[in-house]
Amino acid sequence: MNSKDIWKDCFGFDFPSSSTVLNISNSSKEIKKNSVFFAVQGTKSHGCQFIHEAFTKGAAFVVTDKMPENINSENIFFVPDLEKKILNFLLQYYSIDITKIKFFGVTGTNGKTSVAYLCYQLYKKTGNPSAYMGTLGFISDGYQSIAKETTPDIFSLFKHLASLNKTEGLGLFLELSSHGLHQKRLSMLDYEKLCIANIGSDHLDYHQTQEDYERSKLSILDLNQRSIPLVNYDVLEVIKKHKIKDYEMQTFSDMQEKSDFLFRILPGEIDGYDVEINELEKSKSIKFNTNLFPKFNITNLCTAIMMLKNNLIKLNINKEIQNIALPKGRNTVFKSSSKHVIIDFAHNDAAMNNILASYKEKYKDVWVLFGCGGERDRSKRSRMYKTAQIYASKIFFTSDNSRNEDFVSIKKDALPSNLPEGTSIIEDREEAIESAVLSLPKDIPLLILGRGHEEFLDIKNKTIAHSDISSVKRFF
Repeated sequence: MNSKDIWKDCFGFDFPSSSTVLNISNSSKEIKKNSVFFAVQGTKSHGCQFIHEAFTKGAAFVVTDKMPENINSENIFFVPDLEKKILNFLLQYYSIDITKIKFFGVTGTNGKTSVAYLCYQLYKKTGNPSAYMGTLGFISDGYQSIAKETTPDIFSLFKHLASLNKTEGLGLFLELSSHGLHQKRLSMLDYEKLCIANIGSDHLDYHQTQEDYERSKLSILDLNQRSIPLVNYDVLEVIKKHKIKDYEMQTFSDMQEKSDFLFRILPGEIDGYDVEINELEKSKSIKFNTNLFPKFNITNLCTAIMMLKNNLIKLNINKEIQNIALPKGRNTVFKSSSKHVIIDFAHNDAAMNNILASYKEKYKDVWVLFGCGGERDRSKRSRMYKTAQIYASKIFFTSDNSRNEDFVSIKKDALPSNLPEGTSIIEDREEAIESAVLSLPKDIPLLILGRGHEEFLDIKNKTIAHSDISSVKRFF
């Protein structure tokens, strides 16, 4: 089909003869000369409010489902039910055969990045092209891009897919955040399989209530998929609480014998951990040894294996997982004869508890460095500090994406008025890391939490280059 005919076929209007199209976007920020701006409903406002800005930047024409006030232009095309027609348009515009792509979706308060990224690595071992998209960006063989948000909108997703050399047989592993699910960013896709890794508490600045957050997470079960969703056994209580309809599900757990898949994780006879995944109904099991740590990362690996169970039949799991790696900034370890530092993305109290408890079980003492994000869920700040207090003898409290909120305000929410002797406050994160590493005793690990792989801080509306990994590397 001629590229100009696509507009008539999908939207019912003739392509403007005087126009040249070099770019399409639903974000006015991405509009440049010879772009087409799709003005649709956004998170906080409708795109029709930005049509004037789009034309100022050189937009060739605008497609919208809501006409703007006070702007008359023959280059604004009204299309009813526009959102329902966008997917078909993108498939034709980028010449992508969506029937040759398998979409997998993972949500969870903690661990969704690791599960999706581990799936991406495992799927590659089947000989098929594989890609991941989420917190780490878009990652595939020969193409990578930085993430603007955990779950992309449909325009961003297809722009990335169009950049790949091959999409036939592609397995694409997507992180589906509570924001993305609530806004139905990728609800028009048909998924191969979906997974709920867990449901805790987070992002209450956006969702306002725990109930709304949980409902957003559970809405993944309403997406179209070809197979039965994989759900953490503990989530059944959340489903029961919300009294939502009965769903056919496969459950997994590292504790509950009643789950469809039971993960048994025990210290290995020689090294690492010996793992056995038992399938309840078929009396089958998968056995392997892994050096991943802590144990919750092994649970994430087991979850990834179960997500791809039907795709991995011909693989020797024990052999293939030996070079599987966690994502950058997830339990990233630096160790020398005198220093031991761990960098992790844990940025809520539950995630902090998971990793701090694991290291405290292995070592007599631990130190921790962390901060709390500004203009976000204030209720979790004190919980994060209390969690640190449980496990760490020394706490360094510092900045972590303060945004436009004053550090003093964040500190006041997080810390008690009578500061314990073992807590140091150093606002500058770089200085805090330096102070912590230089004063770190030989046999005590330091856990630097909250930033993980990220390379920038948002402080007072300024993007400041900072990487926990780079900051620590200079000491090793």
